[in-house]
Amino acid sequence: MWQISTDGYLLRRIYYDSSPSMYDESVHIAADPFGNVVLAANSGYLTSGYTTTGAASDILLLKYSLVSGLTLHGRVHLGDVAMYPLVVPVEVELRRYGQVVRRESVPVDEEGWFTLYNAPQGVYDVAFRGMHWLRRMVPQVTIAPGAPEVNVYLVNGDIDGDNELTLFDFGLLVQAFGSSPDSPHWNLNADLDMDAEVTLFDFAIIVFNFGEIGDE
Repeated sequence: MWQISTDGYLLRRIYYDSSPSMYDESVHIAADPFGNVVLAANSGYLTSGYTTTGAASDILLLKYSLVSGLTLHGRVHLGDVAMYPLVVPVEVELRRYGQVVRRESVPVDEEGWFTLYNAPQGVYDVAFRGMHWLRRMVPQVTIAPGAPEVNVYLVNGDIDGDNELTLFDFGLLVQAFGSSPDSPHWNLNADLDMDAEVTLFDFAIIVFNFGEIGDE
């Protein structure tokens, strides 16, 4: 594996050799949603110029989790969710003097934790928004080594995505009422509690939060 700088210089190289009688072959390299680099490779015996496959082959899977730069780490509390999905995307914006300097969709795990990698050092207003949740701003967040985690609560019910809970959201919920993912009138954003069906529980969320407006 080779690491090359942005100006083309070789920084380091790592070899994972098996033995002279075996071939080694890289298969694929990719980055996962959490900023890790994953490398897949395999090896097999050389026999009279031919390579072997199947039971005689070995598979190598490496994950590099060393990420340069700073990170913004914290927890997003998704309001009124019956059960967190394994991964749900949340939009994170870093703002300075009212201008967005970084916008990225980051995965939030089943407990609400997120990490924004390679974040610029400084003090920012940080805005969070996800699917059918209103935008919330956390002012004056410091991004620096040893900085505290960020915690934010997002209000549920914004089905139409206009950052406020109005009769338009209520109307979309009525249209999707009683549906599940295999129904023709299914609306993913109307499933506010994320239990894979639109029921009276979702209506209760709309009623309770009706009139709420997200941060701009």
